[in-house]
Amino acid sequence: MPTSSTAPTGPFEFGSTREVQSKKAKSDHGSDSEMDPSTPTPSPCKSGRSASLGGMRNLTKPSTIGGVLSGQMTSKQLQCGDTGEPCFPSSGQSLWPPISPLTQTAPAPGNQIPHSAINNTVRALFLRVPEGGWLTVYGMTQARLTKAIRTTSIVDWRTYEGQKVLTVPEWGHVDFQIAALVTLVEDIVRQAFPDNKKLDVFPGGPTEECLQLHHPFPAIITGLSNKEAKALLSEFCLTNTHHAVFFYPFDKALPVSTFAVSLENIVIRPGPDNDARAAAEIVHFLRTAREVTDHVNMWHDNIPFTDQSSPVDLYQWVLDTVTVKGAFIQRKGSPFPIHHLYIHPPSTDPLAHKKWIDLLSGLVYYTRKGDGRAIKPLLCEVCKGIDHAVADCLYTQIPGWPTLPIRGSNNRGRGFGRGRGGPAGRFNRGRGAYTSTGWA
Repeated sequence: MPTSSTAPTGPFEFGSTREVQSKKAKSDHGSDSEMDPSTPTPSPCKSGRSASLGGMRNLTKPSTIGGVLSGQMTSKQLQCGDTGEPCFPSSGQSLWPPISPLTQTAPAPGNQIPHSAINNTVRALFLRVPEGGWLTVYGMTQARLTKAIRTTSIVDWRTYEGQKVLTVPEWGHVDFQIAALVTLVEDIVRQAFPDNKKLDVFPGGPTEECLQLHHPFPAIITGLSNKEAKALLSEFCLTNTHHAVFFYPFDKALPVSTFAVSLENIVIRPGPDNDARAAAEIVHFLRTAREVTDHVNMWHDNIPFTDQSSPVDLYQWVLDTVTVKGAFIQRKGSPFPIHHLYIHPPSTDPLAHKKWIDLLSGLVYYTRKGDGRAIKPLLCEVCKGIDHAVADCLYTQIPGWPTLPIRGSNNRGRGFGRGRGGPAGRFNRGRGAYTSTGWA
């Protein structure tokens, strides 16, 4: 999802204002390998056959990037036999394969409209799916989805009966009051499936890890039938007049994303007319980045060549997919220019993809327009994507989208002030801690 390219009217600076070391760029959007400690170390793929686009004829140039998923990640389903019907395993098993053969694509207008998997009468109670389908949420992984949840809770979730789906509310946060989270999700899901008496929603215990306030904090929906689980994953998002929730598969790797990193210090004014210039500068640098070339030569199962290809052809194919979207963020009260880099991931393997993201995030992009450096990934408070700030979230521009943020806290001690506040304790740590105000 690209950020807004509308340039601010006030002054801004291109200076190499670096974030302090504690805020050094760090990304976990390629880290589904952390999902399961037993995941084996992958072996390099030298075959040159694409895991996600296999069966294609030999190519030397990529097709339009937006043609893989057309800006959405939920329209593809597992297929059974030759019927073309979605296939689902027996109750208690996960819906998605360990490594999804899909790739989230770079920003592009959607041209596929997913059909509703919920009957029309019930579907009419929710916001209509926008033309082209819901927008892609870039950078979401299973590891990132569950990072705010205690490991013991995740282990418990795996034992629950029936099909299970993770749900993340828009405007949700790690300080979210548990009762508010459960009530919000139940209201929407029970509205979608009024006849399911086994349906239930469970929160997870929060981890003690220090995370950004609006980091995803999911709940899990249990007791779903195969059809209902399929419906939620197919819908991806359900929105009524008050709230919206997003749905993700539980305990399975999500599609790898084309979003790689956000860069500062590229001295090209953000805007649609300049995105191609910024992309050309980055590609010019990447052509000589030996470590990136070596990675693609080692991991290229997601590049659609059916015949053995030379490293030069493989790398050129990847470079041809580079897309850049410029944007402005607020830094020290002033608009600050950054550039988001999207590039087709050479591998769908979770461990290899994490190495890919770590590699691109750790480079200094020596361009003719400045030494680009990765910034800490952004975090949208609404959709939880990491390629834009909340002010640029395109979900909020959908007619009928809820406009008010969710209120409520689970009292995890993120207070204000300097040492004044509630008593010390597990949930009140004496730094301006506040008490619950209920939920909206």
